[in-house]
Order: sequence, then C-alpha cells, then structure tokens
Amino acid sequence: MLEKKLQFGLIGLGKMGTFHLEKLLKHPEVQLVGVYDKDESRLAQVATEHGIKPYAKPEDLFFDIDAVFIASPTRTHFELGKQALENNLHLFIEKPICDRVELAAELVKISQQKNLVLQTGFVERYRWLSLLTKVPLRSPKKPNIISTVRNSLVPSRERGMDIVTDLMIHDIELVLWLMQEPPVSISAEGASAGLTPIDIAYARLEFPSGTVAHLKANWVASARQRETQLVWNDRIVNYDLLTGNADILNIENDEPLEKQTYSFCETDSLSNQVDAFVKAVKGQNQVPVSGSDGLRALEVTEAIKQKIIEKQSQSEKLRLSPLERKFLSRYWGDYVH
Repeated sequence: MLEKKLQFGLIGLGKMGTFHLEKLLKHPEVQLVGVYDKDESRLAQVATEHGIKPYAKPEDLFFDIDAVFIASPTRTHFELGKQALENNLHLFIEKPICDRVELAAELVKISQQKNLVLQTGFVERYRWLSLLTKVPLRSPKKPNIISTVRNSLVPSRERGMDIVTDLMIHDIELVLWLMQEPPVSISAEGASAGLTPIDIAYARLEFPSGTVAHLKANWVASARQRETQLVWNDRIVNYDLLTGNADILNIENDEPLEKQTYSFCETDSLSNQVDAFVKAVKGQNQVPVSGSDGLRALEVTEAIKQKIIEKQSQSEKLRLSPLERKFLSRYWGDYVH
C-alpha cells in the first residue's frame, strides 16, 4: 500500500517562492495542494502552468494542508506564520524569520508549545553540511579566526531591506552554527550608498572560546564574491561558495603541506533543504536550521545593525581606498572622502 503524500502549501511566488515551487513539485513524498500570492496575475499564471489550485486567501489554504512554506515578504512572516502554527501546521519560513526579534521569539514559542516543526530557510547551511562530511570544522577545537566576504551586484529583492538583514545574515547564521555559543562582543560599521539604509557593512564578533569572526558584505561591489576562511593553528579552510570548491591547507611546524581541494558544486542545497523539512515533519529527524537558529541569527543581525546606526548617527565615515572612492563616488555622496 502506497504511503499517503504530505499535503503542502506554498505562500509567496516571488524569486525564492518560485525556487521552492520547483523543488516541492518534484519531491516524491509531497503533494503541493495549492499556492497563494497577493499578486493575482502571478497566482493565476503559476496555477495554470503547473495545474495547482490557486487560493484567494491564505486561511483557506491552511484548512487543506499539513505544512506550509512561507516565502512572502519578511514583513508578512509573523502574521502568516502565527496563523499557520495556530492551525497546527508545520512551518517552513524563509529567512529572516521575522522583521523583529520579539515576533520571531513568539513564533518559536508557539511552535514549541504545539510540538510543531519550525524550520528557517538558510539554504547555504546545506552546503556546509556537505563540507562537514569531508572536513572537521568544529573539532578537535573551534577555529581561531573566521572570515567571511559576501559581495553582490544587486540590492535586496525586498524594497528597503539592508544588506545585513538580507545577505550578511547568512554568514551570521553560519558563524553561530560553527561556534555553538553566542558572541560576547559585537562591533560593526557600515554605510549607505543610497540604495538602502545599509549597503556596505563590516562586523567583528568575539566569542567566549576566543574565536574572532570578521564579516564583510557589500552589494555595490565590482564583482560577486562569496568566500569563507576558517583558520586553526594546524590548518586553513577556504570555501568559495560561488564555485563550490573548498581548499584545505594543513600546516605542520608552521610550514604548509600539500593542499587538498574538494568540490561541492553538484550539491542541490534547495532540494536538501526541502528534504530535511519533509523528514522532520514525518518525525524522522530534527531540522538542521530550526526556528531557534533563525531567532539567534536575527538577534545578532539586529545587534550589528544597531552598532552601525549608532556610528552613522555620530557621522563616522568609512575609510576608502582610491579605487573604492572612484567606484563608489556616484553612490556614496558625503561618505566618499
């Protein structure tokens, strides 16, 4: 006898919602019952193309499903997520989990009280889980230094969303996962290039174990870059998330040994993310990125933003190289000096 498929719904048919749509339609254990988007023309288009039932209201969709993916704008996450949980639905919610820490904490609390799965959409964690099968990232000791660089050529898909909330949050979540402890000190600086309140950001996190993490993000860069470096006394790991290549350089007596390279370019992180949620809904495992993980990432994100805002209010400016000044002068205005 065939096992009944899980009945899923999808809210939000923008860029990320479309990615989720593709993966949900292909998953062998999922029946995508219906979709909702406030854009009626987009909703009708998707429903027609894929033969999926369009719903005029999210609450109508909630009555017909076991679990829901929410990929709508962040400002809608709390209201939709709370409604889903109150209807006893397992919930996948895109990052950031909410636009305010206290709202995210409430979603986490409700999911725990009702014993419902709450997974946050940090898709890049699944690339790191693949790397973890090859490289010990947290043993025998935590890294001395973590450095992340994330440069993009386009601003957020959500109007007005700053780079810390939209992009740097991926690296914040990664660092918190690697460290398994909250930072004891946070410092940050940043600036607006006229696109969003914060277009360029740098943060420094210190942890109780002694690790220091440096995070940089910029979406008025001249080229895309998504790299992470982990440094121990005996090895260095460089992971390029654009190419999917990880280089491991072992060190002995302060001398570098032969470099090892692993490729993870074939890793389908989106499919792995959906599969993890399905397994959690079926009670087969715990989600790799829980609602609590999303909450912790948001807490640090908000702390970094607050540090940047404090410095901006004091008229502190970033020091730029001549090349940076030339490239950014048309965007930065008074920040270029």
